[in-house]
Amino acid sequence: MEEETEGLSPQPHDFKFFDKLKQLDELLGPSICSLCERNILKSIKIRCLDCPATDNVVLCLECLRTGYVGEEANSKHLRSHDYFVYDNLNFPLLSTEWNAHQELMLI
Repeated sequence: MEEETEGLSPQPHDFKFFDKLKQLDELLGPSICSLCERNILKSIKIRCLDCPATDNVVLCLECLRTGYVGEEANSKHLRSHDYFVYDNLNFPLLSTEWNAHQELMLI
């Protein structure tokens, strides 16, 4: 019986997948717009480069388009800030022959 369970214990190479998922989360950014709280998990995200990193201001396309900056009294974000647009899953995740979107479609 010991021989059967020995093969089931996780091996170091098994955790590479989870490391890649952590990297994916960093590349994709948050799943909620910081300003309007819209779910942006499956859409393009825009990170504010001028707001403090601790604020982690990520906008949806609608907030960027309309210039919405959140509740005026509480928000440090300004319309004039510079932005970074997150790539939309067009990078390799597990294999260099596939992009992340294609690999996630297989899961």
